[in-house]
Amino acid sequence: MRRKSKGRTKEQQKAYREEQKRLKRPSRDDVARVALRWLIVSAFQRGPRFLDAAEEAILFELTEFGFDPAQAAGAIEDLVEKYTRGRWNFQRKHHLLVDREEIIPPVTS
Repeated sequence: MRRKSKGRTKEQQKAYREEQKRLKRPSRDDVARVALRWLIVSAFQRGPRFLDAAEEAILFELTEFGFDPAQAAGAIEDLVEKYTRGRWNFQRKHHLLVDREEIIPPVTS
């Protein structure tokens, strides 16, 4: 006899994602991205000692998960470089901007 899955079916998962999108509820990954960027930029602004401590803490956690330390350090350094040099920002979620433009009309001269 086939056991029932405790997880969601594809249809249930799709409906769940659509509902979250309609509600404009950020995902766990959205929150994590914002938190990581905030941590890196804040630590950078406070100085090298704080940035080094943040990088070391992130590296420790990644290696505890089993990631290669050198590869993890490289990935962290890449993010720090992008976030602190102003060369990279988050990609906008277009479905969020459409409604925002309706609420806040663009400024015209």
